[in-house]
Amino acid sequence: MKLKSVMLIVLGDPFKWYSWNRAGIVNRRSLFRMPEKVDWLIDLSVRIQYSHPMARTVFFSLHYQRDIMRAQVVKQHHVTKGNYVAAGFFDGSLEEKAKKDGDEVVRRMINDGLDGCSVLCVFIGKETYTRRWVDYEIFKSIELGMGVLGIRIHLISDPKQGTDIAGPNPFDYLGYGRKSGKFCPMIKYDTGWKGALNQSLITESTAPYLVGKDKPLLSSIFSVYDWEDGDGYNNFGTWIESTAQQAGR
Repeated sequence: MKLKSVMLIVLGDPFKWYSWNRAGIVNRRSLFRMPEKVDWLIDLSVRIQYSHPMARTVFFSLHYQRDIMRAQVVKQHHVTKGNYVAAGFFDGSLEEKAKKDGDEVVRRMINDGLDGCSVLCVFIGKETYTRRWVDYEIFKSIELGMGVLGIRIHLISDPKQGTDIAGPNPFDYLGYGRKSGKFCPMIKYDTGWKGALNQSLITESTAPYLVGKDKPLLSSIFSVYDWEDGDGYNNFGTWIESTAQQAGR
């Protein structure tokens, strides 16, 4: 596969982008100067486009504070493997944004980030299942008809913390009921199942993979892989492709 072009967006002051042409020459250009108050938020997003006829756009979801270093190992996988577009907002920065500007602002940001994506990849660590913005990203992805998968990353070594212990599968805590002929997102709490707040009803035509399932749990539908035990370095592209195809992408 030939690399056509790469665009790496790096936030600092000012906002710069870098492009590599086939001769390996790097061009650096200043786009514009971002307001200081949002610099910290957007520099966690990287989008890299490869020339590939079946390139998939992948949105990454994770527990930022605990798993960012492990997640970067997977996210930077495109440097040598390519064939997908990496894009995403991390839930650590979103949580801080929500405290400052409110939940509705964060929901709009996530919605914009998911626009045009074909697959949601949930990085599963010890506490991922507790993150409310991860839950929102999962249900919103289903509403948009995207493919969804999980990848366990606890065995990837963090430079400071080493490996971690496996956490629960977040898809075990997410499911759906029926309301007005549509699917109603549900979340399992200690007190039982409750309707997910601020989530839209999902139509059968949008998410056909929900139709005809015996168990209304997302874990009965979406696959979960292990980056280390499943040789993610060599198999990630296959996982993404099969997930996209499950959603009819």
